[in-house]
Amino acid sequence: MRKKPVGTRKPKALRERVEALRRAGVIAWSGRRLRPAKPAGKVRGNKTVADLLVENRE
Repeated sequence: MRKKPVGTRKPKALRERVEALRRAGVIAWSGRRLRPAKPAGKVRGNKTVADLLVENRE
């Protein structure tokens, strides 16, 4: 068992990570804010998505 830490991990800011991906050519982004995405679908009836998931697991 170690008594003192060997190193620490500092998470990078989101902007730094996105910029690194852009420089690497993995993504193309203008830098503008993204619009909120539309919901993928709607649930019909009184049940929630969680209710449907639990029902399908049984």
